[in-house]
Amino acid sequence: MNIHDFHAGICNHIRHEIFDTITAVVRSNEGCNVRFVEVGANDGSSGHDPVFPYVKVHNWEGVLVEPVPYLFKRLKENYPTDSKVQFVQACCGSEEGIFPFYEVDESAEAIIPRAITFDLYEPSF
Repeated sequence: MNIHDFHAGICNHIRHEIFDTITAVVRSNEGCNVRFVEVGANDGSSGHDPVFPYVKVHNWEGVLVEPVPYLFKRLKENYPTDSKVQFVQACCGSEEGIFPFYEVDESAEAIIPRAITFDLYEPSF
């Protein structure tokens, strides 16, 4: 098994765990308002954001946190203007302070595959 297959397997496992958790939340809170915080929201595109379709369909309320400036800009552009989300451009950590933060330059995005890609669907419940 090469590193790419190994990485894809881990990403697939993570993706299924996230969807299972979100599905359980939706089913157990039907008719209720769901509130969330997504740290590392990326660009919010439906192909990479497990929360996006639920905000769109179920009008979830929440906070989207993304530190990278060009991704934060896209995040705000990709979410519906009538959604009940707040956008925060910040980093989160276990303690307060200034720490090194590494990011992929926007110009390199085309040649670097994304770590996790979600094959999202429109929720039917």
